[in-house]
Amino acid sequence: MTHSAMTADEFRQLLDAKGMAGVPSACPACGTSPWWGQLTDILDLPVRPPGRVTPDGQAAYLSVEAIAPTCGRCGYMMIFDRKLLTA
Repeated sequence: MTHSAMTADEFRQLLDAKGMAGVPSACPACGTSPWWGQLTDILDLPVRPPGRVTPDGQAAYLSVEAIAPTCGRCGYMMIFDRKLLTA
């Protein structure tokens, strides 16, 4: 999948629109501000819902598109479901 990068301002606007305006801009781990300055990576995470299997009995996975803001100083990462955040 091809995804477009998101700016820190766009990410902040998404948080604000979801009523999460109180989320601090400083990194919770090291205090660097703003910690979500690196939003170039959009992840496709494999998620295995409970009880979901393929026809041959193997575990079935769904792909969840995630935004993973990362602190440029310490590497702290937080993961947000992009579909839920942008809905």
